[in-house]
Amino acid sequence: MNRRVLLLVLFALGALLLSNWLSRQAEDKRERREQVRRQIPDYFLTDFTATTMGPKGQPEYRLSAMRMEHYPDTDTAVLMQPRILLYGDGEANWHARADGGRVGPGGEVVYLNGNVEIHQPGETGSPPRMLETEHIQIYPQKNYAETDAPVTITGPQTQIDGVGMRAYFVQQRLELLSEVTGTHEPIRR
Repeated sequence: MNRRVLLLVLFALGALLLSNWLSRQAEDKRERREQVRRQIPDYFLTDFTATTMGPKGQPEYRLSAMRMEHYPDTDTAVLMQPRILLYGDGEANWHARADGGRVGPGGEVVYLNGNVEIHQPGETGSPPRMLETEHIQIYPQKNYAETDAPVTITGPQTQIDGVGMRAYFVQQRLELLSEVTGTHEPIRR
């Protein structure tokens, strides 16, 4: 009798262990499928341009890229060769471009990375400026950008280098945060 009870207990224990192992395997497969599903974009665009308008019907910014892939699990979009035009008073005041980028959830922030260049064309009475860095976060609705990376700002006869920057585009103000150095060459006559 003891032998039968022992075999029955061993059989039940084996069935329980096998059932637990099979359950874990099925759960792992579900998780892997879920991860793969999350890494697949729900749509993509090639060679696109999108303009965001402000409350008064004026353009706020225009985003274009060679390719955009949208990922629904994070509501983010990955960009290849993005270009951004930031407007002020209906005029395109700042032009940004990079090798790659990402648009955060809700489009509130645009992350640019790889050979980032931001150019302000010269207007009547003001010289053009070029800003170069490796990565930057742009908040288009706020006309604001920031980075913690090294930055180089160039203009006519001027070069300023620093680490970290805040850019207030409407006020046309750039703040370098640390390790700032600069050179200015006088105009030769």
